[in-house]
Amino acid sequence: MFLVERLLGRNNHPVGDVVELSAVVRQIQLVPKFGSHIKSSINSSNSLHICKRFYVNSFMDKENYQAVW
Repeated sequence: MFLVERLLGRNNHPVGDVVELSAVVRQIQLVPKFGSHIKSSINSSNSLHICKRFYVNSFMDKENYQAVW
């Protein structure tokens, strides 16, 4: 699996941009990289905001696997 990381600006806020819906080819599944322990405050609603690094799950379906590899 590939490792991706959230980009933070000087004020520790996420850096991002608006992407047109027509530019989206397919969805991906991000799996948080937890490390040696998991914070008890992490759940499915806040994991994208708390975690900084994620694995891209290329095994989600056949099309994602073929696109990544």
